[in-house]
Amino acid sequence: MGSLMNLGYCSTGVCESVWLALHLLESDYIGAYYVGDSGTDTSSIYGEDSPLAYSYESTPSVVNNGVAYYPIRLHFVGDMPIDESGEQINYVDFSQELLFNPITKEYQ
Repeated sequence: MGSLMNLGYCSTGVCESVWLALHLLESDYIGAYYVGDSGTDTSSIYGEDSPLAYSYESTPSVVNNGVAYYPIRLHFVGDMPIDESGEQINYVDFSQELLFNPITKEYQ
């Protein structure tokens, strides 16, 4: 049992947010764990028409597969940088499934 939370902030024209999972297991301590990226919007810093501006978001879904820690699938949609420099931006539409490792206490 648990919950997913969205935590975000804006600074100097860039807004970013992440997903956190709150685990409420009877057999373990209550804990909040980083799941993954929720989205980013840089249009305020560059301007919406700039080739360097991008905006994407992710939508989470829980995969009920019967294990103690359900996997979480993040579906990303929008314009996202696809290289380290952040200068190559493409439209994306993909999903990523993350599994919780109870030993390291991380989603991987």
